[in-house]
Amino acid sequence: MSKFLEPVYCPCPKVKKLDRLLTRRMDAILGAAGLTAVQFFTLRLLERVGPIVINEFANLMAMDRTTLSRNLKIMDQAGWLTVKLDPEDSRHRVAAITPKGTQLHHKAKKLWETEQRFLLKTLGQKRLLALKAMVEEASAMIETESRK
Repeated sequence: MSKFLEPVYCPCPKVKKLDRLLTRRMDAILGAAGLTAVQFFTLRLLERVGPIVINEFANLMAMDRTTLSRNLKIMDQAGWLTVKLDPEDSRHRVAAITPKGTQLHHKAKKLWETEQRFLLKTLGQKRLLALKAMVEEASAMIETESRK
């Protein structure tokens, strides 16, 4: 049996630990703006892509539609985004950032940049870029294989 089939070599717990550490730090720093990490990255993506159908948005966020919809409902109630029926296809709903959401995102971005500087100082540019590249590559490979 290959040693990589032993539980100790499974990357999942290590990746989850890193995710929890990063999320905990990000939630703490973004909390000063009244946001969680998930809310910040939701606003960030909406600002980048513009109005988007919820199913497509869930795919981009790598979240299931139900969880994303719950998060969007809270943010919609706060006035940071809107969720409306798609005017081109009423079977779908579309999320869009509001001016209030854009303003909040820009305020929180300064806090996020502080955390990015911490990560850059702690990990160094080479490790940070390598980590990002490895996560992106592994995610793409797993997504591709999962669709087969």
